[in-house]
Amino acid sequence: MRKSQSLQGLLATAILKTSLLLAVAALWLGSEQVGQGVRSDASLEVARPAAAGSPRELIERYDCWTGQPPVDMVGKVPGHAVISIRGAGVAYVGTNGVGRALEHVFEAQHPNIEVHAFCR
Repeated sequence: MRKSQSLQGLLATAILKTSLLLAVAALWLGSEQVGQGVRSDASLEVARPAAAGSPRELIERYDCWTGQPPVDMVGKVPGHAVISIRGAGVAYVGTNGVGRALEHVFEAQHPNIEVHAFCR
């Protein structure tokens, strides 16, 4: 015949079992991470090549940048830019388009273009 436990005994047993379960789960999850190192989005690489003529493809082909310019371009006017013109698609433009791209970024002019990157 089974002995009945007090409420306090049942709670203590439940807490002990829950604590053991959590400890085992933590050990298991921790062992899964050993040897894998810390993963972050920065370490992931895109497996697919950029579509031909896409902004990303042009940026990669012409070694362009977004955000802060490379050290050798600090204080210099970019020679090219990758932009999208509403209704006309993506374009790699030279000095004729860089001025408008700079005006768009820094002076909020030319709302019909989108600047993707600047290039040397």
